[in-house]
Amino acid sequence: MQRDEIASLPVVPTYINDIWSLLLPLAKDKSVLNVGAAGNVEYYLAGRRELWMHERLKIVAREVIGLDVDEDSVAYANARGEGLLLGNCENAQLNRKFDLIVLSEVIEHVNTPAQAVSNLMEHLSPNGKLFITTPNPTYYGSVLRALFNISMNVYYDHVTAFFPENLVVLCRRLGLNISSIHFFTDRNIRVPGLKFRLWVALLIGRLFHRMSSNFIVIIEAPES
Repeated sequence: MQRDEIASLPVVPTYINDIWSLLLPLAKDKSVLNVGAAGNVEYYLAGRRELWMHERLKIVAREVIGLDVDEDSVAYANARGEGLLLGNCENAQLNRKFDLIVLSEVIEHVNTPAQAVSNLMEHLSPNGKLFITTPNPTYYGSVLRALFNISMNVYYDHVTAFFPENLVVLCRRLGLNISSIHFFTDRNIRVPGLKFRLWVALLIGRLFHRMSSNFIVIIEAPES
């Protein structure tokens, strides 16, 4: 194991305007596993289905399977016609492989991120892709809070924060390769009063990519 060495990124990160311009083309006509599909499902299925990632994936993909550890949210979705699976991405055994696995805003929740990534890679088809998104610790809002000695907004179900370099190190330990890294600012605004803050966040993210709210890491499965 390498020690006392600063981790470097294997690729030059880029900034993208929104997640959909990257994710939906990757999902087109593919078999997709959407991990964390039931997140905020009560909000989306109350007349906002078009905003739900799982729904948007179903429109373009050949097949989408949803997996989530939250029993109540899975039951809520399935009572409304969805077929989500209940399971933990750290140890779920689905006995099949997928062209694309989406782990969006999930890795910061799990107890053992390396185990989750390793298990999901076992479910990838040759040449498949694992698409990970997570909050960015150097988001401009967090930087301002640090400058003014204000406590951070940390949700109780977020147990880990990642720099892109942390995921590079995790992948190196697992013998995996990251093919691309992208910064973006989450546009999924649920409170109308936050629209001005979104505009500011988008502007700062475009000017200073490392201050975007989120980032994406894409890991590619080895060829067969």
